[in-house]
Amino acid sequence: LKPMSDVWDSLTQRSTTWRVPYSNNSISLTRVGDICFAGGNVKFNQNGENNYTQARETIPVGYRPAETSNVPIAVFGGNTTFILYGEHTGRVVMLGNPNSAYAGCTGVWRTADPMPAA
Repeated sequence: LKPMSDVWDSLTQRSTTWRVPYSNNSISLTRVGDICFAGGNVKFNQNGENNYTQARETIPVGYRPAETSNVPIAVFGGNTTFILYGEHTGRVVMLGNPNSAYAGCTGVWRTADPMPAA
């Protein structure tokens, strides 16, 4: 049997908010064990075509993807043609145009970051 500390770490849950590029709105980032979930609705406040452009915003430590390649955070709905890619460094890369639209955001990925403090 695994030690209780290992079991507890796999069930620990933490949450934070993350401000989405091109928006004044935030979405929720929730971590359970080493799995992170992103979700929420936003209103983008700008237009602009992006071709793998780096965002100013970064994914906070504790929620960053474990993979070295891009992990998608899907943006859908409204008049948007926009997607965000998170990297293990926290860097966020943008592709497409947010079109000042209302949209939903969702994503799921594994992290190797240390668990954030409560």
